[in-house]
Amino acid sequence: MNQNFHSTVEIIVRMVLYWIWDLFSASNILLVILTLTILLVYNFIFKNWWYFSDRNTKFIRGWPLVGSLHEFFFGKLSFTDTVTSFYRKFPNESFFGIYELTHPIFIVRDPDLIKKITVNDFEHFLNHQGSFDDHLDSLLSRSLFFSRNQKWKDMRSILTASFTANKMRMMFDLVVGSTNKFVATLRNQNNAENDLEFELKDLFTRYTTNVIATTAFGLEVDALTDRENEFYLAGKKITNFDGIQGLKLLLLDVIPNVIKLLRIHFLDEGLCNYFRSVVLSTMKYREQNNVFRPDMIHLMMQARKGTLHDDGDTSAVKKYDWEDDDLVAQCAVFFFAGFETSSTLLSFMAHELACNPSIQQKLYDDIIAIEKQLGGQPVTYETMKDFKYMEMVVSETLRMWPPLSQFDRQVTKPYRLEGNDGTVVQLTTRDAVWIPVYGIHMDPKYWEDPTRFDPERFNDENRKNIRSGTYLPFGNGQRTCIASRFGMMVAKKFFFHLLRELRIEKCNKTPDPVILKPNSINMHPKDGFWVRFVPRNWDDDDLVAQCAVFFFAGFETSSTLLSFMAHELACNPSIQEKLYEDIIAIEKQLDGQPVTYETIKDFKYMEMVVSETLRMWPTLSQVVEGNDGTVVQLTTRDAVWIPIHGIHMDPTYWKDPTRFDPERFNDENRKNFRGGTYLPFGSGQRICIAARFVMMVAKTFFFHLLRKLRIEKCDKTPDPVILKPDSINMHPIDGFWVRFVPRN
Repeated sequence: MNQNFHSTVEIIVRMVLYWIWDLFSASNILLVILTLTILLVYNFIFKNWWYFSDRNTKFIRGWPLVGSLHEFFFGKLSFTDTVTSFYRKFPNESFFGIYELTHPIFIVRDPDLIKKITVNDFEHFLNHQGSFDDHLDSLLSRSLFFSRNQKWKDMRSILTASFTANKMRMMFDLVVGSTNKFVATLRNQNNAENDLEFELKDLFTRYTTNVIATTAFGLEVDALTDRENEFYLAGKKITNFDGIQGLKLLLLDVIPNVIKLLRIHFLDEGLCNYFRSVVLSTMKYREQNNVFRPDMIHLMMQARKGTLHDDGDTSAVKKYDWEDDDLVAQCAVFFFAGFETSSTLLSFMAHELACNPSIQQKLYDDIIAIEKQLGGQPVTYETMKDFKYMEMVVSETLRMWPPLSQFDRQVTKPYRLEGNDGTVVQLTTRDAVWIPVYGIHMDPKYWEDPTRFDPERFNDENRKNIRSGTYLPFGNGQRTCIASRFGMMVAKKFFFHLLRELRIEKCNKTPDPVILKPNSINMHPKDGFWVRFVPRNWDDDDLVAQCAVFFFAGFETSSTLLSFMAHELACNPSIQEKLYEDIIAIEKQLDGQPVTYETIKDFKYMEMVVSETLRMWPTLSQVVEGNDGTVVQLTTRDAVWIPIHGIHMDPTYWKDPTRFDPERFNDENRKNFRGGTYLPFGSGQRICIAARFVMMVAKTFFFHLLRKLRIEKCDKTPDPVILKPDSINMHPIDGFWVRFVPRN
């Protein structure tokens, strides 16, 4: 019936137009304009007026022109709240319809159907809604996010290798540098002005600017202190979806051909040229000067050469003809996506920690426990996998405040959409579907008491019970966010450092509960994120003392270890040669890549040589601690010494102890060590906290030194070593003397 009524109205409109045409001369220009206007209005407003009723689908009609989104357009609700209100109107439907302006959209709310669309039947929903013109917005149209069909498949298969665990490990140190610098600046501001209140979105956007600049573009910027930083301002401009930019985005979905016809740019051309200049000039400089830096630009350079591989896979990669704008586009969209979403995640997580102090305290306790386990060693990418509670807190933040409140799919092949109530709709390539992420995440049907912030939802036991298709912070299926692992890494690393130094508290301006900003596509509180940062209880002298003792201990012990190791290598040329060959073999395996902290763990023979040096020449000759069969009652006035050097040189425990023999420390012999006979850094809970640091320094130092120089004995080399009398430190009486000979 609706179809017949629709056809009848169209016939009547045409008859009226023909009648008007007969009344006036065909040459009348005003009449022609009037006729075209009526046709256009009808086509634009009423063409799809009965779209859903014709398909027996429940829907929200809304208002003419603006469609179902009128509350968003006229500033009553945010985009997130608008779509969520739609979701809640049809609690028993698998899907329903709305109008995006005049364009019909199917909103799918059933988790099983979402899984079918995004995973099982993905080939029918390959693309995102809307498409940018290659001549108007090349940096968007060529980016992975907005690429379509086979081009997207080819690009995704190559770029997936950019975000593997090994690639994240490469970028990790860059994130660490930005994070440490940011937290130190924030702490210094607090020390100078006591407790400070901050609007988090601006603050954390400046942090993500620093991170993305270094990890994607190879730039070192400081947007926190440089308030008018060019890179930060570019990010603000490119991620502003409010006002005209938001309207452009919606019109691109509804009337893409009109947008192209009118040559409307989404991105400012000057902004595009800025990104082109940064990326291409950096690539050119690195090519000409053979510069390596583990960031996105390096990965794009590998992609262009066809040498970008998945972890552990050195097989040939699919060739893709990368043009300059293809490469720039991936870096730009990495910035475009990460600038907004990462800072929003950090802001909401800080907000929730301020509003839930018991959760913040538990997270802080977990951080301190992990720090103690590390024994003074830095957090590595591997270590972060053990941040169980941190992972839970980040996951719960993403449930309550997902980066995108909904995501879309365009139908690319005709599809039969079937609801759980038997409703069937035949979709065509003109149709699109939306997945209401925020609505699903806040649905009590899937999440008990969904407005309560509860990280325990994501503990090992509860995680098993999460229904598939109900947790979608990064999308789902093959078009899930390719950089989700990077986003999680940044969040976990950031809060590990931030919470060690500062406590986050609510202030008078903290929004609780959060009311989202009306008329905004982005998920921002109406009056901003506001919290207070309070320094944790460290006196100035506490901080200075740790730095001073690090210098005090490391200055002497590290140089003594390096000196004795160089001496032993000079006196044992066959061992030095074996170590040199091992270094060259490892360098070949690295294939031009720099030595990383992870690589150092594979220096087996280097580890053995350093360990044997520490056996013969421990950094301390004794430590304070005791045992034999005699029983003595000690009092608090007593002290004990552990004679490390004596034990290390005792033939009871070490065969031929005066011989320098790294093989004592191979995997087989290490198993036979008697407990308490190898104590270069002490033992127990008061073992040297910086032991790993010392080992790292020694191994890295000799890796680079022996590549370039051979160490030889000279006339003044002491052999055997006679220690300097009247000295607490372990130094030869006449010093360490060797000759350095350049390798050929």
